[in-house]
Amino acid sequence: MTKSIAPVFIFSASWRTGSTLLQRLLNTTDELLIWGEPQFLIPARRMFDLATQSFSEAQWMRDQAEEEPLHQMWAPTICPDPAGIVPAFQSLFDQLYLEPSLAQGFARWGFKEVRNFGIENAVFFRSIFPDAKIVFHYRHPFDAYASLKRTDFYKSFEDAPFHPVQIWAKNYAAFKSKLAGDLSAFVISHEEVVSAIPSQNPKLQQLFDYVDIEMTSTCDEVLGNKLGGTSEGQSLSWGEKRKIRAILKERSVDLCGEYPNV
Repeated sequence: MTKSIAPVFIFSASWRTGSTLLQRLLNTTDELLIWGEPQFLIPARRMFDLATQSFSEAQWMRDQAEEEPLHQMWAPTICPDPAGIVPAFQSLFDQLYLEPSLAQGFARWGFKEVRNFGIENAVFFRSIFPDAKIVFHYRHPFDAYASLKRTDFYKSFEDAPFHPVQIWAKNYAAFKSKLAGDLSAFVISHEEVVSAIPSQNPKLQQLFDYVDIEMTSTCDEVLGNKLGGTSEGQSLSWGEKRKIRAILKERSVDLCGEYPNV
């Protein structure tokens, strides 16, 4: 069987969901290199959308240019055919990620992302890389928020302390939507990732099969070697839990079946 060379994109619901653990587990193979979180996906996606729109709207100028010389026509925004946009963005990301991966001996590449617009970014990358493997990932909102509160990074949300929960709720709802199914995405929770050691974890094995890489014995070592965790610390107050529940209700996110204590 021919091995896949498709890139792999992990979109997590928010910060402190266990995405780095998932990244480390997938990085146990010598086939695939999952890079860290890009800082430019929103402007890159915006650029793609604007280029597609502007190039498409200029079709009438390209049509006119086939009938008369450019120097004799009014064409202030004439631009090339939009068919070149997808290959251009493929080349951009291949240069940024694939080439460095190949230089390190990996045939495939990917990255993880934890910020807003998870499914929008997934649609963007599906349009650029039709064969991409897309993974949606999340963690119990109470645990994710409690973990975030114990980091220095949490201070950046001083003016909007529950903004990460808003992002979590929006991404989670999208990960469970019909669109996620249309994208043929693989959906997995942090709780499923850590429910058993990898070699005895059917859900994790399904993920490796979906990504099309071999699970190695190193995965068991990774799960037992915690890095950068925040398991020690205070739990959430009743008021904080109430606020999170209100945000979930506002977003019409029902977690009763999956997380009954929410």
